[in-house]
Amino acid sequence: MIHRILALLLLSSILFTARAQVNVSPITLNKGMIYLSYRFPFIKAKQPLVAQKINKFLQKELLDNETIITDSNKIFAVSRYILEDSTWQSGYSAIDYTVAVNNPRLLSIQFELESTGAYSTNYNSYYNFDNRTGELVTAKAIFTPAGLQILKARLLKKRKQRVAQHIKDLKTEMEMDEDSGYIPETFKECLEDAEADVQKIFIKAWSIVFYKEYCFPHMGLALEADLDVEISIKQLTPYLSAYGKKILGIK
Repeated sequence: MIHRILALLLLSSILFTARAQVNVSPITLNKGMIYLSYRFPFIKAKQPLVAQKINKFLQKELLDNETIITDSNKIFAVSRYILEDSTWQSGYSAIDYTVAVNNPRLLSIQFELESTGAYSTNYNSYYNFDNRTGELVTAKAIFTPAGLQILKARLLKKRKQRVAQHIKDLKTEMEMDEDSGYIPETFKECLEDAEADVQKIFIKAWSIVFYKEYCFPHMGLALEADLDVEISIKQLTPYLSAYGKKILGIK
């Protein structure tokens, strides 16, 4: 009898895993080209509503599509860069993605994007989803309020240290007389919204990256510092909420 119960529990666990984990396949356009090459994830799941939520969110958020599109010739029509005869449209000149985590609880996707208008800019976008519901996984949900406050202070201190060292390094590499006030002032303003910065997370298999967007406009990207802070999940455990521990598989 006990063996039968254990077997049923194991079967239930396997069935739950099969239901929860999603399949991620690419929709591609101009595959193999260096420029104007597009690769975008399409989600399939045992629970159709989960896949629908994720696909709808990503296509609206990144491609500005009002409906879910699977045709590779149509999915990028609104958002891609076009320069053909009399037609010009600013937009993405390249899209790619990497799946960092895909397990029964969590799906984390990093997008590598290039946008072109008057000039081209490269940047990343990050998204974490609950594979059981299709909802976004946010810092506010996975950390306790007290934990977020501790992390906010920790991130700000770490980033200020990096900025100070970066400015010091720049002084030895370039003439800073004219822009000497502009550079530290730009970094100072960039770090002012610590409340919003602690919310920017990308969950990896064994760590969480608190990412920071560019501080400088396109023409000043050479002045940027690496302000992404990666912390192991083990170190973050004391700050996690009950939901956070569950979604990250911590018992």
